Amino acid sequence: MSKTASIASAIEEIFGGEPDTVGVRHWLDTGYAPLNMALTGRPLEGLPSGRIVQMYGDSSSGKTVISVDLMIAAQKAGGLALFMDHERTFMKDLAEARGLNMERGYFSLQYPRTFEESITKAVKWARYIRDNELVPESAPLIVVFDSLNSMVPQSKMEKELDELKMNDKLALAASCSSVFPALTVLAEETDCLMLFLDQIRQDPGVMFGDNTKTSGGKAPGFYSTIRIALSRKVIKKDGAELGQSIVAKIVKNKVGRPFLTAEWDFLFDEDGSGFLDRIGGMVDYLVNRGIIAKTGAYLEFKGKKVHRGPLVEALRKADAYTELLQMLIDFEKANAEVE
Repeated sequence: MSKTASIASAIEEIFGGEPDTVGVRHWLDTGYAPLNMALTGRPLEGLPSGRIVQMYGDSSSGKTVISVDLMIAAQKAGGLALFMDHERTFMKDLAEARGLNMERGYFSLQYPRTFEESITKAVKWARYIRDNELVPESAPLIVVFDSLNSMVPQSKMEKELDELKMNDKLALAASCSSVFPALTVLAEETDCLMLFLDQIRQDPGVMFGDNTKTSGGKAPGFYSTIRIALSRKVIKKDGAELGQSIVAKIVKNKVGRPFLTAEWDFLFDEDGSGFLDRIGGMVDYLVNRGIIAKTGAYLEFKGKKVHRGPLVEALRKADAYTELLQMLIDFEKANAEVE
């Protein structure tokens, strides 16, 4: 036996052979191709299974809509979805209208009281599914926590309001610091995407630069494979607020290129609900990529020159997102063949 073989044999006795390489087994579609492109450079692949991801920003920016589309993607791949509703605001009828399978088992909705209860139930759910082979090994799982800043630690929940002290403000950070290292391993072992939605808060201690911060201290950001920061600007017309213009920046990406951005409008309906304007966003993205030609104020679409507004309205009425998506897929495929 050669010296190299002897060393390899000795090391194998210690570690029990070469471990399987830890890689991404599934990529879940966010439901919005420009965001997928910013994350992976591929129109249909967005967030990785088996990882922790944090998406944070102001309210009404599309976080819940994107999380619903991710759960739909997991279901379409044969997997299951769990939503931990700490904010008590999940609207089942709207999620079902988007295409989420609400049948018991395929989708589970929980209302945990504390941070610890939420994490424990999520881990137990994922482990039970894998241990009992309730779905094929190839099927992804997803847990959405809405939201991190609403997850109350048990130590804080047990106290009366007049008993809370300064240390209780740090309780969530302490809980995250204890849990997230193990949660990283458990997410990979169960091939479960752990998606933490979060709100941003003002940090009064920052005088220059970004003065916003997220919840839970440094652990969520450190252990997240991807962090998506959402910023917004109000859309107004004649003094009325029509919605918000959203910019998503990939501030951390350990499985792709970081610091890319995607944009969309989150528009309000007359009943007070809102929707992510995928059609308008896709048209703008295709124009920026040169897939839809622009001449002056006109866009060239199917041999006709039209203004953006009427084109987007017509495509929205026709529910033509899939058609626009196919244009992007064909463009990317043609570029890949040239390269």
